[in-house]
Amino acid sequence: MQPRAAIGLLFALLVLFAAPRVQADEFSYQVTFLPAGGGDFPPELADLLPAVSQLKALQDRPPQSQAGLERRVQNDLALLDEALRSEGYYASRIDWRIEPGPPLQVNLLIDSGPRFVMGDFAVEFPDGVPPAGLPKPDLGEVGIRLGEPARAAEVLAAERRMTDFLKNNGFPLAKITGRRVAVELSTKEMQVTLQVDPGPVATFGPLAIEGLERTDEDYLRRRLRWPVGERYSAERLEQIRRDLVAMNLFDSVALDTAAAPAADGTLPTTLKVMERPPRTVSLGVGFSTQYDGGIVDGFSLEASWEHRNLFGAGESLRFDGTLSFPLQKLEATFRKPDFLELRQTLVLTASASNEKTDAYEALSLLGYGGLERPLGKYLTLSGGASLELLRVDDLDPTDDKGAENYVIAATPVALRWDDRDDPLNPHRGVFAQLLLTPSLALLAETTPFLTAEVTASTYYAPWDDDSLVLAVRGRLGAIAGGSLEAVPASKRFYAGGGGSVRGYQLHSLGPLDANDEATGGLSVFEIGFEARTRLWDDYGLVAFVEGGQVYEDTFPDFSETPLFGAGIGLRYFTELGPIRLDIATPINGRDRDPAIQFYVSIGQAF
Repeated sequence: MQPRAAIGLLFALLVLFAAPRVQADEFSYQVTFLPAGGGDFPPELADLLPAVSQLKALQDRPPQSQAGLERRVQNDLALLDEALRSEGYYASRIDWRIEPGPPLQVNLLIDSGPRFVMGDFAVEFPDGVPPAGLPKPDLGEVGIRLGEPARAAEVLAAERRMTDFLKNNGFPLAKITGRRVAVELSTKEMQVTLQVDPGPVATFGPLAIEGLERTDEDYLRRRLRWPVGERYSAERLEQIRRDLVAMNLFDSVALDTAAAPAADGTLPTTLKVMERPPRTVSLGVGFSTQYDGGIVDGFSLEASWEHRNLFGAGESLRFDGTLSFPLQKLEATFRKPDFLELRQTLVLTASASNEKTDAYEALSLLGYGGLERPLGKYLTLSGGASLELLRVDDLDPTDDKGAENYVIAATPVALRWDDRDDPLNPHRGVFAQLLLTPSLALLAETTPFLTAEVTASTYYAPWDDDSLVLAVRGRLGAIAGGSLEAVPASKRFYAGGGGSVRGYQLHSLGPLDANDEATGGLSVFEIGFEARTRLWDDYGLVAFVEGGQVYEDTFPDFSETPLFGAGIGLRYFTELGPIRLDIATPINGRDRDPAIQFYVSIGQAF
């Protein structure tokens, strides 16, 4: 290529790339939203108007000409007018002007006018009257309140609720066929009329079931109590589906209704399920440590095996094993749902354990039988009877009796509330439990005693993304009817450790014996606070403060100052729950308390 040609080509390229940039810079602009008459926009408009504006969204991409900029303004006027109407401003006016720059100043002068309110809301049926047997819908049921701002979103929501109302009252094919909206400028009101086609009325028809392999169909039908012959309700259908999911037997549950009612007015339905694998094996590893001259201990191994739907009627058999330095335990639990009555569960448990702590050593064989029954969506009542063979040594150096043998009969009763969104990693909700356990040590010189314990925790996420969760827990317990010496050491209250007051050794709070070891007590008090943050998708940090104390008397008298610990933790979130690492230290600890404690486990601390 000749030098002259090369220079010409280079010049052409420079012109090609430089010209649009100059032209674009010439028509760069800033857009400003100004309320007519000064002041501020109403709160519902302050963020809405800039959010819907394409003029604002394209501000960093200038048009190629003045005409292009004016087209953007004209297109924006329609968007802004629609946004104003959506919030009930039906008499608004928008003026605009472009002032010289650079950059150009695009000013949108918006007079929102008065906000219209809902004056009337009516439903119109094809023949002018509601179908026979259809209750008249209350405006509150569809979310409409006369005199409130006439927002488009609420009108659309009312349409959906009206359809739901019809489908929940026997009309499975109901639909909205039209909508008339009238705005009265003189009264600043809006009237809405929904045109509704309810379709044919229907009742629940026969139920076909597909996909069962191990589950007994007769049992499932008894559990479902299919409402054949009752007026159709989409809400009732969804509740039945949720109940099936809650049985924990199926991976998927679908209730498919026929396209239209049969000639007799019944609506046939097909239940399609996919059963879960019947067996589950789980394994967990954790540890807690103390630092005191290089001592490290507290490793634990937990394993479980469960067989669901053992005999085809939802029965389950589960074995749980724990192996750690302080505790070795094996427990078997059999659960039979719908025992004698629907929603009532028979629970049978047998366990063997060997526990060795600084406070006591205990060997135990325990059998329990009881019933669980829900009293509502979140409230459960359970109760039963247990018999325990117990050999326990309180390790008191002033007591020369050594280990003692007991046969303990008890009738525990528990009332539990649980509406947490996730038991392993809750973001909101409340867990609370009251446990009352009357006990009698047979074949021993002891008096009957009653153990009462209340535990509760609550969770609050101030933002929708759950990036911060504030959690609080508490525990209060008392033993009435016996002296400290009359209550077996393993049945007393203890505090301290990973599930109690972090920063202190396991079972180390409360009265001490001559060897400076905890004796346990007849009452306990604990409280804890956590602030949980999620920094990235899989990682989070936690800061916590916990405190508590154990007392010799039946009721906490606070004669001993509660001991507090504080620390920080790291969370790694998995599908099975968060894996946690906590580091804690005493705040007002005693000379005997190590300076640092470490805890590793699965799931949040509470």
